[in-house]
Amino acid sequence: MSSIKTMLKYGFPVSIGGILVGFLTQFYTYIMAIYVTNNALIGNYSVAQNFVVLITFFSVPVTTMMFPAFSKLDAKKDNELLKNIFQYSVKYAALIVVPFTLLVVVLAQPAIGTIFQNKYTEAPLFLALMSLNYLYSALGNLSIGNLIIGQGYTNYNLKLTLLTVAVGFPLSFVLIAQFGIIGLIIYSLLVGLPALVLSLRFIKSHFGVTVDWLSSARILFSSAVTGILTYLILSQLAFSNLVQLIVGVIVFVVIFIFIAIISKTITRADLNNLREITNGLGPLRKLLGLFLTVLEKLMNILHA
Repeated sequence: MSSIKTMLKYGFPVSIGGILVGFLTQFYTYIMAIYVTNNALIGNYSVAQNFVVLITFFSVPVTTMMFPAFSKLDAKKDNELLKNIFQYSVKYAALIVVPFTLLVVVLAQPAIGTIFQNKYTEAPLFLALMSLNYLYSALGNLSIGNLIIGQGYTNYNLKLTLLTVAVGFPLSFVLIAQFGIIGLIIYSLLVGLPALVLSLRFIKSHFGVTVDWLSSARILFSSAVTGILTYLILSQLAFSNLVQLIVGVIVFVVIFIFIAIISKTITRADLNNLREITNGLGPLRKLLGLFLTVLEKLMNILHA
């Protein structure tokens, strides 16, 4: 009986939070149906949504993987270990998600143009703006929720959800009514910020844990510079969408690797940690191991 009570005490706030977020989603969907009557814009938005899902292929596994790690640690007894795991989870999640997000932003036009042959002219802009939401991974938004819930603070997590809902209802109404689809995208970028700021303060005060801000700044810097350089290079090429997409991916990856090494966004310690992580990835282990070996050789060449 006591186990059931514990489960209900833990799970009830999480369930209520999920229901409230569902209501908020339905609300702004109805508002969009009322104020966005241009079917072409809705079609462009749907196309952009289908593409932005690609980023979740990288972000969702990170979020899912972190909960068991945080739930097994005691914040008081294992504080230093908890701090290290949290900072590494933020860093390695950001190392994957942030560059890929900027890659999607830069290549939004050729990617959508390749598949739909420029039929959806607004979709690249929508996709680029929607993708920016994933840059918050550098601030720890993929790990903070799991840390708070994993340590048993589900009531506080519910309070954060209530705050998001309280901000979300009026904000979505105003922005969608005034700016349509762009307003909806701006809403999605802003609505979670108050809860993110408060959760950062919470984990700092309760667990003595925070984001490695220097590491996050380096990841954002390396990704942004890579994105800008890739965009400038592609803007000088009068190729088809498919060729621009292929060239863009290659150019982005090459530039990012060099900048990440030079700026010490990726260090030798990171390579060692990533090697240990990839040992449990089965068939992907050899491929990722080869990539890490290439990175190590480049570090030797660049004396990084």
